[in-house]
Amino acid sequence: MAHNILTIKNAVVKLSNSRTTPVWVDHSDALDQAKVNISSDDFQWVPISGNIQNQTGALKYEVVLNLGQDTKTGGLLQYLVANHGVAGKIEFYPKGGTTTPKFAGDIILKAPDGLGGPVGVATATVTLKVDGAPVITWEP
Repeated sequence: MAHNILTIKNAVVKLSNSRTTPVWVDHSDALDQAKVNISSDDFQWVPISGNIQNQTGALKYEVVLNLGQDTKTGGLLQYLVANHGVAGKIEFYPKGGTTTPKFAGDIILKAPDGLGGPVGVATATVTLKVDGAPVITWEP
């Protein structure tokens, strides 16, 4: 099978602070990164018999967003602070003629890691936990 690398040029990142009736807000211009971290809890038991046992847990997902800070009402920084702890939704996908690959999931909105910073563009990072398994639509 041929391998096609993923390059990110333009993407759409939308958030909603409601799961039942999502009202999507596009925050693409506020972000320079939207990344999904995938992990699991792995366990190993090493008994004195030497019969090592390994177990891999269920997949866990989180979305890491890196944002350029904007202190205006309605900006992403204010949106995340105002909705800290709220059960919401996220979806992101490449911008253009196709909407795949696409990531969509139920998240808990959270305030970012800080406000301000050194001289230059002030950035912040936020890690949003994903409830359950997201829907990932792969390229055909």
